[in-house]
Formats: sequence, C-alpha cells, structure tokens
Amino acid sequence: GYITQGEVLLRTSQTLDTLDKLEHYRGHLYNWYDTRTLEPLNPRYISSVDSGNFAGHLLTLSTGLHLWRVQPAVNLPQWLTGLEDTLYLAENKNGAAAMAKLRESWTQASAAQGEEIFVHLRAMRALIATSSEGYLPRLAEQLDAGLAEWSAFYGWLSPEAYHEPLPSLLWLAQQDALSSPQLSRAIGLARQRLDIIGELEQRLNDHAHMDFRFLYDTNTHLLTVGYNCDAHKMDSGKYDLLPSEIRLTNYVTIATNQLPQKSWFALGRLFTVIDKQPSLMSWSGSMFEYLMPQLVMPAYPDTLLVQMCKTAVDRQIAWGKENNVPWGISESAYAAFDLNQ
Repeated sequence: GYITQGEVLLRTSQTLDTLDKLEHYRGHLYNWYDTRTLEPLNPRYISSVDSGNFAGHLLTLSTGLHLWRVQPAVNLPQWLTGLEDTLYLAENKNGAAAMAKLRESWTQASAAQGEEIFVHLRAMRALIATSSEGYLPRLAEQLDAGLAEWSAFYGWLSPEAYHEPLPSLLWLAQQDALSSPQLSRAIGLARQRLDIIGELEQRLNDHAHMDFRFLYDTNTHLLTVGYNCDAHKMDSGKYDLLPSEIRLTNYVTIATNQLPQKSWFALGRLFTVIDKQPSLMSWSGSMFEYLMPQLVMPAYPDTLLVQMCKTAVDRQIAWGKENNVPWGISESAYAAFDLNQ
C-alpha cells in the first residue's frame, strides 16, 4: 500500500537495469562494487550465503509478479492501510491535533463504500494542498499515485460495482470494448502491464540462475563460505548449521536440482532447551540467523524450524527486558577504512 503496482514494476525494471551492468561470475554477483562506477572492488569475492539469499528473493519476487496477472491492478484495502501508516507518521511529526481533519477524512474513507471512498480521499488530498511539513508531501504522493492508478484501470466502473471483486489484469486484457473509450484505455494499459510483468519475470529468473555446484563440498555435503575469484581459491570454512542464513541457500539449490537433498540433512542441529521449549543453537544467537530465511521460505506449524524461531524471538524479548535494551539483535557493521563511505 505504500507504492502502486506501476511503481513497483518501474523500480524493479530500473534495479534490473543496474544489475545487468554489473560484472558476474558464473551467475553470481560479487560481494562489493563501487556504487558510482559499478566496477567490482577487490577482492572479487562470492559469498555462498549472500548469493543464496539473493537468488531466493529474486525467485520470490518473480512469483509475486506472476500472481499479479490474475489480481487487480489496485488493492484498495492495502492502499488504505499504507495511507494510514503514512498518516500516522505525519501525526507523530506534526502532532495529532494538527492532523485531526486528515484523520477524520481517512476514517470516513476507510468506512465508506463505492464512490464515497474516493470523495473522502480527494478531500484528504485537498487538505494537504502544497504543504511541505514532515510526511505530508509523501502522503500527497501516495494519494496522487493511487488515485491516478485507480482512474486509469477502474475509472470506467460504475460505483455500484466497487463492492464486487475488481477485474484482474488478465481479465481486462482479454476484453474488447469498442463502445467505451475509458475501458478501451484500461484494456490497453492492462495488456501493456502484462507484457512488462512477463519481461520482468524472465529477467528475475535469469538473474536467479547461479551456479552453486562449484561451491559444494561433495565429501562433507556442505557449502563453502565463499570463493575468492582473484585467487581462484575456495574458503576452507563451511556452513554447517541449520539455524543460520545458509538454510535458504540450501533450500534454493535443492529446489533447483543443483544440490542433493542430503545437503539439507548435513546441516548441524545443536539441540537445546530454552524456558522449557526445544530450540536449536545458532552461531551467535542473532535474529538474522533465525528469521531472515523465513521471509521467503515456507513455514509449517508445529515443526522444529518454526519452534526454534519462536523460542529465539521469545528469548530475545526477555533478554531485552532484563537488560533494558531493544530486542532483536542482529549483526550490523560498516567498513571504517572505506574512504568512500
């Protein structure tokens, strides 16, 4: 709900345009590039875990875009939720009293039906006018973009049809409406958008196609930490724990028939009990190791993976309370010796 479908597609295309310019090795990106020239920085290094994370998220994004084909171009509930989040930030910045009329308009819009929704949203936009305070310009951008997207794809709908499921991109693209210029434009836009989605799917899948086989040790059935392309040398260290971010790399490589299933079972499982609940120990106990793969991996109830993540989160929350610090610790660092930081 923060940006429109069209903006997502544009940003994805622009990101892939940049990725196309970067030097690769056997489908992998290197760990470091100059962000201005896009030249690789030495040493040219491939990280098994970073590549696996990247591949997994590229495939997830590709699948998500594919599903958009059979979904509406505008998800009205999500859009309203995104607007409320930005309004909440504006209230925190400018004060709830100053935002009272905007809050009233949003409340009316979220409770309204049919055309009344857009009457109240346009009223919100009029209240913001040209204000440059805090988050109001961002709220105005969200309103403008969303209203334009709605008008382009669904401006032809009668208000009575708003409460029904909105036509999908695929449905629109399959129509033939010579009698309605507005619908004809929506049909043309839907066909154009489907073409863009199809192209982006292919590009995402192409970038996700990386060769992990040379990073795999057939004796230990483990992935090496990484590969130094300049020295043509494999790291001696291996990823050997299931509660780590490497499990997403293993999952992706097994799913794409690059590694055998035994590589999953070769990952270590160091059992422990935390607050009478079973769990697995990671290297450092950080949330990154436990939760990051779950962003895109399936999570099945009452399994060890789900239980270990829940136990780790509960323990982090308790530790934060005990020490009066924010919970959810993960690794975070930057190169202090980087002259270009």
